[in-house]
Amino acid sequence: MKLVVLGSSVTALAVIRDACRLNIETILVDFDDGIALSSNCARKHLISDVSETLPLLKNICSGGASSTWLIATSDMWLQYIVGNRAKLELLFSNILHPDNENLKTCLDKDLFIKHCNSIGLRTPQIVEHSSVRAGSEEIDYPLFLRPLAIPKGLCRKIIPKAVEVNNYKEALRSGSLCLNSIFCF
Repeated sequence: MKLVVLGSSVTALAVIRDACRLNIETILVDFDDGIALSSNCARKHLISDVSETLPLLKNICSGGASSTWLIATSDMWLQYIVGNRAKLELLFSNILHPDNENLKTCLDKDLFIKHCNSIGLRTPQIVEHSSVRAGSEEIDYPLFLRPLAIPKGLCRKIIPKAVEVNNYKEALRSGSLCLNSIFCF
């Protein structure tokens, strides 16, 4: 059995370590220099561009897909699976993620909240940045601001994953940091 891990984040490192404990041959593929590349528990393939992924995966699976599984450890790699699922299903015996429709729902914060609300699960209130006004009675501080999406080419070091704000002034400052595309809890 082989497990191919897309991504080199701390999540990938945990997956690789668990696979190693289970004596599963593990292969890591990424184009980013993440922490998982420091592990000795996996064969590593550092690619220069995501376009190299499919040819590499074909090569990895060339011995047969009867026992080769695939897992993604970041949103970017999950989106890669969504975009290439038909080709990947021909290569791997199992893709360890739900179908594309469910993945798309989970990857889109707005769709996920709408889905949760449609089945009666309570979720955070969505507040558009343009709705955050001084003295607004609709908003209870503190808020937890998150970008709805990070534009390609910008990394998390520039755009934070989340920011806590305690008043309108902090919301304005953090909103511009989050590219005015936020939702708040």
